[in-house]
Amino acid sequence: MNGLITGSFERFILIAGPSLAGKTYVGDRLAAVAHSSSRSSFSAGLRMLAREDLTIEQLQDAGQYYAMNNWQALWSATVEIANPRSGSNLIIDGIRHRHIIENLRSLGLRVTVLTLIPTRATLEARAGLRIGDSRNREHIIEAGYDDIGYISDVTLRGSLAIVSDFYALCSLLGLDVRRNLP
Repeated sequence: MNGLITGSFERFILIAGPSLAGKTYVGDRLAAVAHSSSRSSFSAGLRMLAREDLTIEQLQDAGQYYAMNNWQALWSATVEIANPRSGSNLIIDGIRHRHIIENLRSLGLRVTVLTLIPTRATLEARAGLRIGDSRNREHIIEAGYDDIGYISDVTLRGSLAIVSDFYALCSLLGLDVRRNLP
């Protein structure tokens, strides 16, 4: 696969959306509900590549750099830290660049994209809850998810405060659900 690390995973669910859309929350919940699934994030992959603590602004800059100049290293780091279970699905939040998805698909990887598009009011309300969040919402990397909507497999739009029915979302994404959940 051209040296691209895919681990033992057979399928990848990538979650896109603007800052504060709930990508991490949705990814965590999907991994908890979906059978045979593990979790990772592009921000965790970036932190691994940087080998140091990054401010939010530095994380945005590093994400843009790697996405445009060495997306393979970003992908490999993100997959490598996933802590795989015995499962075959990897759920990754934070995809921002359409060309990465297209490249992964052209390499034959099974990639499903979930895009979260909350209303402006929802984003503003969440921004007010984040103390000390200094991310630049005008950063070029924050605009990247817009283009992903054209190739997204599932798009959730609106004022959803949270996605409440993760079993239904698993069904939309074609994921089996775990049995005997607490």
